[in-house]
Amino acid sequence: QAIMKLIERPELRIKMGMAGRKRYEQYYTQEKNIENMIKVFDHTLKRENA
Repeated sequence: QAIMKLIERPELRIKMGMAGRKRYEQYYTQEKNIENMIKVFDHTLKRENA
């Protein structure tokens, strides 16, 4: 049913594609992964030094 809905409604496909791209850019780019890794390292180092 969901696939048929996407086949029948190209505007919905475009909207969902754009939303997916936005989510990717917010959470999954290389820069975001590096930022998250730095936060984890900082948190770990602070706990070990406490």
